[in-house]
Amino acid sequence: MKRNEIDQNLFEELVKKVISGEMTRKQITKEYHISARKINLMITGLAQTNPELYMEFIRQFPYKPKEIENIDFVELVKEIMKKDKAIEDLAIKYNVSTRTIRRRIGKMKGSQEIELSSGMTLDELYHLYKRYRAEELSLEDMYTIQTMKMGNIQNAPNSQEPRKKYLTNLIDKYNEYIKQGMSKKEAAKMLGYSFIDIYKKQGELSRIQTEQSYMKNKSDRSQIPNSIRTQNEKMQLFKGSLKFLIEGASQDGVVKNDQTRAIYKICDRTRGVMEK
Repeated sequence: MKRNEIDQNLFEELVKKVISGEMTRKQITKEYHISARKINLMITGLAQTNPELYMEFIRQFPYKPKEIENIDFVELVKEIMKKDKAIEDLAIKYNVSTRTIRRRIGKMKGSQEIELSSGMTLDELYHLYKRYRAEELSLEDMYTIQTMKMGNIQNAPNSQEPRKKYLTNLIDKYNEYIKQGMSKKEAAKMLGYSFIDIYKKQGELSRIQTEQSYMKNKSDRSQIPNSIRTQNEKMQLFKGSLKFLIEGASQDGVVKNDQTRAIYKICDRTRGVMEK
């Protein structure tokens, strides 16, 4: 079905309905024939076009990686080999399907991304795993597995940081390959993904970074109570103070009907407002 574009004003009204509980993002995708990814991109864009609405949205719906994304499948492969674990047992332990585990292991094939604890590429780790499964390990293979360091397989549920770290490393590596002269398709393939996969992950990383940056900025500003934070706020405060002082001076009979004299009279007092 052909995808549609949503007018910005309409979209903001739809976001308000999502916040109030009148409708869901899934309903928006169905009724307006727009992808979930497009909706997420437009929501991220609200940080620039409508900061107040964006803040209201992320307070109620902060970004939460899927549970499966909290699992490091490279570390899971290492556990299978080091501790002689069955995929079926780990599927139960980490609440993920055996099909997903096998699919993720398969994605390691051909990837030149380095697994830091062993210094091996994911492709080399994949073929080591295949030899392990086929019971064709050499003495060198067994030593490699025995001395391989283990990391965390599962991170805290709904934690942004592990996912952000993974995406950052992935995109950095992808950009390195591009700088080396590879095409986007070739660079993505080296990492075990398609270009479309990488494109989606760039959008996901941008979403996390925007939300974290926005929340941090809001938090930093909230730590400065009673201060003037923008030039616009400075000017508004100046104008308000000026009006108050002029009216006060006139009422006290200092300048009677001459407001120009009132401005000169209070200039020293208002200058301090402008300089803060």
